[in-house]
Amino acid sequence: MGIPVVFAPTDGEMQAVIAAFAEMRAESVHSIEQLAGSLGVVPSDYRALFYVADNHDATPKAIAESLRLTTGAMTTLLDRIEAAGLVKRVAHPTDRRSIHLKITAKGQKGVDYGRARYTEAFVAAVPSEHRELIADVFTALARELREVGDSAGNITRQK
Repeated sequence: MGIPVVFAPTDGEMQAVIAAFAEMRAESVHSIEQLAGSLGVVPSDYRALFYVADNHDATPKAIAESLRLTTGAMTTLLDRIEAAGLVKRVAHPTDRRSIHLKITAKGQKGVDYGRARYTEAFVAAVPSEHRELIADVFTALARELREVGDSAGNITRQK
């Protein structure tokens, strides 16, 4: 017994939008796999690396919450990115029980390279006069998709 289809786009324009989104997402997933692989890590590790780069006092707990990972998965992830030389664990200055993560030069280079490739792609694909609109659409779509994810538990309760 499959999941009931509540909505199937019948509008041709909406089908084209959803197809384009699916193609963009697939290419983005592939790009992230390649970028992560070039650093010897997996995509979730690469996403964690961006979090550390953007949050100078990143803690394992904060990264886990951001990536929606368990503490067990987070420990394994940290072991991998530290072993790859992308981050280092640093003792918290006032709490002996806590650590922070600091990005290494190699890790920062990986983040910078990925950001540059994505920036180049967006500059090439999105005319400057449409960038604000695209940013607004991406923000709204992220919000709506978060709500989809948050309501996913309702699937099993549907009749």
